[in-house]
Amino acid sequence: MLFPGEEDDRVSRVFDYPVTGTVTFDHEESLDMKKHQKQTFLPIVALCALATAGPSSIAYADENDGLVVENIPAVACHPEGTGSSLVQVSGGTWQYSPSSTGAVNFSCPIHTNDVEDGANLRFARMRLWYRDGDGTGNGGRVFAILRERENDGDVFSISSTADSNTSSTTTSTTVATDADEFLAPNSLYYVSVTMNRTSASVPMAFTGIDFIPFGGS
Repeated sequence: MLFPGEEDDRVSRVFDYPVTGTVTFDHEESLDMKKHQKQTFLPIVALCALATAGPSSIAYADENDGLVVENIPAVACHPEGTGSSLVQVSGGTWQYSPSSTGAVNFSCPIHTNDVEDGANLRFARMRLWYRDGDGTGNGGRVFAILRERENDGDVFSISSTADSNTSSTTTSTTVATDADEFLAPNSLYYVSVTMNRTSASVPMAFTGIDFIPFGGS
């Protein structure tokens, strides 16, 4: 009970406290300030995030979510057939052996989560990491396509082509393409990469594949 002219300092004891320390109430119960701050402010932050999220920030919330890993180093890819004799691993990349020319095909595994009907998991953009020493010239080329293999054995191309010959860059770089495809139950996915060199003087390398959000380059 307060007498005239007295101020109740209990309010200040609740709200006017140091950042660290404890608050002692009349019944001698202590409250850890840091815990109190987390309990107070985390729900507020979460609500603010929901309030400010517009359609553009949630439209593709499920893009690439079906992938266990979103990058594939080139050394995880297997060269097929007789082309394997043309290339060697150097610094984590597939490169041509000295003086070798010709085409080499690689199959790159993609690890996905179990997909159920209506899961709405999807690929977004696929990016090829490579070096094409003559840019848009005909001395060398690296290109990649995303493929789906259904359980009946049918194989489909489900992306456009990421192609080194669309870029004039002659040093190590990347090129991306859309792979806007929903993951289907009972399907397996892989990336088919072809590296071709017609001139032994052109430095070529296949470094890897990764998957990036829509709008990425």
